[in-house]
Amino acid sequence: MTPERTYCSDLCLASGEPLLGTAGQVEVWLLLEYKLTWKPKAVQNNDLAAATRAWLDETVAAIKATGRKVRPQFIRRPEIDSTEINLFVARDGRLLRHRSTGYAAIANLDINAAELEDVKDFFRQYYAPSNASLAIAGDIDPGKARALAERYFGDLPPGPPINRIGRMDSELSGDVSLA
Repeated sequence: MTPERTYCSDLCLASGEPLLGTAGQVEVWLLLEYKLTWKPKAVQNNDLAAATRAWLDETVAAIKATGRKVRPQFIRRPEIDSTEINLFVARDGRLLRHRSTGYAAIANLDINAAELEDVKDFFRQYYAPSNASLAIAGDIDPGKARALAERYFGDLPPGPPINRIGRMDSELSGDVSLA
């Protein structure tokens, strides 16, 4: 005989809470797969390790600090028999999935580390002709090499100016031979 399961909707009804329309609008959902025993108010009262609970609290606080409304939620997927733990992050019209082998690995995850636009901005800033070098080696004709470089790279816009810290030359301490 299997033990009787308790569902959160049953707990809500038993405590007199309405089921419809109780959730406020949220900009970021943190949906953590929780495979341990569920208790009433599971997000606040759970059996997660202290480091994982601290990560969840810190992540929620960090998202709130950006002015976004966040809601952590535990989910259960009993139809999937796996040792893998999933964290789904729903934000900006996207659903991101982070897989790990356990809750301890989630404690090192920084979901605010870099947004896609941040990465694109970085590449636009630093991966441009104004911040590139072209090395040509071998038995070449310098005039032809310059003409080919102009032909293939001359049309590229230089990119935004970069604030350079200073030169960082490497010193050679003697003869170097690559042969």
